[in-house]
Amino acid sequence: MRAEPATAAQPAACGRLRLLARAIGLGALFVLACQTPAPPREGAESPARWLVLGDSIAWDGRWVAELETWLVATRGAEAPELIDCALPSETIAGLSEPEHLQHGFARPCLSERLARVLDGVQPDLVLACYGMNDGLYQPLDPQRSAAFRAGIEALVAELERRGIAFTLLTPPPFDEARASVGRGADYDAVLESYSAWLVAQRTRGWSVIDTRAGLTTRLVRERARDPNFTFSPDGVHLDEHGHRAFALGVAAALTRDGVPEPVESEGDAAVESHLAHMLDSLDPAPARARILLLRDAWLTHTGHTRPGLPTGLPLDEAQARASELRASALRGLHVRP
Repeated sequence: MRAEPATAAQPAACGRLRLLARAIGLGALFVLACQTPAPPREGAESPARWLVLGDSIAWDGRWVAELETWLVATRGAEAPELIDCALPSETIAGLSEPEHLQHGFARPCLSERLARVLDGVQPDLVLACYGMNDGLYQPLDPQRSAAFRAGIEALVAELERRGIAFTLLTPPPFDEARASVGRGADYDAVLESYSAWLVAQRTRGWSVIDTRAGLTTRLVRERARDPNFTFSPDGVHLDEHGHRAFALGVAAALTRDGVPEPVESEGDAAVESHLAHMLDSLDPAPARARILLLRDAWLTHTGHTRPGLPTGLPLDEAQARASELRASALRGLHVRP
């Protein structure tokens, strides 16, 4: 579904569409500016910079690398640069279960570091995926649900205040049969509730890609062939096939509507079949090397409260190496061995 032309009653939606169009290099959708754009980065030139926020599923970097590989293959030098600043264990709700202290720390919350990350990265677009940790692997609860919604609202408000385009991604399915947490909590129903609320915010002009719906459809299809099939061997974290399917959902939404702005259907089989074939032929390893290099550098540079993560290189050094990796990727597409 494409958004209707802006009217005097739609300044916020107008601004989101215009910023999204700029962020992905498609040109302005509207002549009149409806929001104040983000300040330019020092010495910034194209390509656009997309910031990825989320928990350990995004921190892993595999779906991020798959998406960037596809973007480079289809857009060349105009492809955006993806910066992965996701953080394992993080929530957007600001909650932490007592049992998590056995790991030696309470769950970090995005609000503690958001301003530092945005100030440093200065993104053109933010991709954010939260929810998996936010229900604390417990049954659906009104207070926890309200905390999740409040965290998302706060993120969106800050991005709009700064004039930064955004796309929210729904959390992937939870596989209770394989999980060591959340057993008996019907936790996938919690994530379904969070996802339904996110998708409903499209009526407010929010950009939301329902990656969960695509993963669930593929999971049902694969389990018809193999009842033991899963995207999450531990119930939570995606395996290689899960990361591929997640990236496919994002790429399909970008392909279908040009910009990731309200998409009613995630099930265009022809689009997804074409994209799957393309991703099968591309090797995301070089992109992942660049993404992980910058991930560790940016997380170290901007700071966080999550112990046990790698210490990144000094940011200048990491960016220089990352530029070399991107230039190598642009000189020729990397085909899977």
